[in-house]
Amino acid sequence: MELLELLFRSDVRVTAVGDPRQQTFSTNQSIKNKALKGEGLVGWIKDKGDVCELPIQNHCHRSNQTICDFADALFAHMPATVSMNDSVTGHDGFFSLARAQVPDYYEAPPSRRAPLRP
Repeated sequence: MELLELLFRSDVRVTAVGDPRQQTFSTNQSIKNKALKGEGLVGWIKDKGDVCELPIQNHCHRSNQTICDFADALFAHMPATVSMNDSVTGHDGFFSLARAQVPDYYEAPPSRRAPLRP
């Protein structure tokens, strides 16, 4: 956070991107800056309005609408996301695999993967 603070206050043009809905793990369990994890970081950036701007975008190019809707349900207070990804692979969305199925599913080429129930 200190590095970002210095960059924001320097003459360097900084572009930072992120989405608290996509945080999958944390690499630091320190109490310092604990309040700035996930959505806390958004608030911290909003408080830096004198040195940076925070444009909010509600579109996603990586995930299909099913996955966006799931993420939105976990963060219902945030703006809903619109998927720009209309690719259909036959394996789109969420699927349940038994542990024993994972290696075969992973190894099979996408065109030969057994259909799964969402």
